[in-house]
Amino acid sequence: MAEVVAKRLDREGNFYFESAGAMPAGIVDSGVREYAQSKGWDISGQRSKSLDEILPLAEFDAVVALCAEACVSLPALPKSTTVLQWPFADPTGSVGVCRQAAYENLHRELEEKITALMQMLKQG
Repeated sequence: MAEVVAKRLDREGNFYFESAGAMPAGIVDSGVREYAQSKGWDISGQRSKSLDEILPLAEFDAVVALCAEACVSLPALPKSTTVLQWPFADPTGSVGVCRQAAYENLHRELEEKITALMQMLKQG
């Protein structure tokens, strides 16, 4: 979800975004699919990826870990790479009305953090 939100926020295409995890399932979480569909987002080309599948992390200006486990699994990075940890609540266990609210909260929090990150990177 973070990659989709980031790409939607970066309408001018100033940044390159990738999303990957330490233990990807290879598919997009069903809750994310349902939430994206409710928002009218096309995520048909999305899937979960491993860190090994994306460009060398050393080429990224910033790497964001969305949970503590992700931070631990990161390889060594150059000192010039900004590493951030954003500990979001995992919405995957939510059910019923709480499920939609959990994904809505995650979406809002991602938008706030990603917007601030893009502003920081633009300022150099």
